[in-house]
Amino acid sequence: MPNKLKTRLITGFMIVLVIAAAAAYLYLNRTIYNPEGVRGNTAGNLNNNGMYCEYDGKIYFANPYDRNRLYVMNSDCSNIRKLNDDTVCSINVYGKYIYYVRNNFSPETMTMVFRGQLLGVIRTNLDGKKPASLYDSVAGVINLYGNDLYYQHYSNDEGFSFYKVKIDGKGNTRINDAGYFPASIYGNSIYYANINGSHSIYSYNIKTGASLPYMDANAYMVDMQGDYIYYIDLDDNYSLVRASTATQDKEVLVDGKDGKCISYNLYNNVIFYHVEGDAAALYRMNTDGTNKELIRNGNITNIGCTSQYTFFQIYGTTSLYRVPTTGGTNVELVTIQ
Repeated sequence: MPNKLKTRLITGFMIVLVIAAAAAYLYLNRTIYNPEGVRGNTAGNLNNNGMYCEYDGKIYFANPYDRNRLYVMNSDCSNIRKLNDDTVCSINVYGKYIYYVRNNFSPETMTMVFRGQLLGVIRTNLDGKKPASLYDSVAGVINLYGNDLYYQHYSNDEGFSFYKVKIDGKGNTRINDAGYFPASIYGNSIYYANINGSHSIYSYNIKTGASLPYMDANAYMVDMQGDYIYYIDLDDNYSLVRASTATQDKEVLVDGKDGKCISYNLYNNVIFYHVEGDAAALYRMNTDGTNKELIRNGNITNIGCTSQYTFFQIYGTTSLYRVPTTGGTNVELVTIQ
């Protein structure tokens, strides 16, 4: 074979290999998109810092025994394993990816130049690998809806404002100067308390981009669930209430006169709620306020509900506890080796 022909064949073969390798790389690293309208976590969990997210038989969670780094376990709490070294909150999971807020900032890392390694909105594969930064600074709550992440963007000059970014990192868009709290999405709308005003409840229409008053209230921790909208009423001694979406008539589920309700997590047909004061405790009840049961005394934080268990911590400690989400009230200490 003539040398020139041989050289051309080798060159052509190398070009084919390069093209094939490039195509394979693009295929393996392509973004896998979601069906329209899917959700990444429950409003109740996101209202409680989003430390737990159940998806496809697994619970993705921030491990309090390991600086809230990203872990996963089966829904029955078996097969616990670490996914990566990011300190996380506001966890969302759907399809092929985990989304979360990264906050690796600490005295040991404060001199690092690459701030994107410390903070931001992150997407990883379900094994915690191949992290992609969708936003590389301080973020508040994030919520996955379809192929968009709605999130609280922070700057030192302006504080929190409201943004969205696509799951492939494109289209990072400022929606509003106000820092909408996007935990509660129902239908095509985000329901939130207007933190820059009277804390009245507003709705932001995802399709049209319109933000309109929904209900006159001094509200906190809004959770829209179809027939009712739930919230903590700041004008009524921090009572936990629900209002009919048909009439806006209000029912008091937990009277703040008996102890301020400062957090709650609504999951299917039950609500876990925490009251503070001399008799601080975690309780469980039905969503209509019946069958109230004491779960654990103490000041509680990071309530996370899943299909089998609800997790929580005693404020100021790293100890993790669980109780059945429905049924019994036996509290167990969760140990992670």
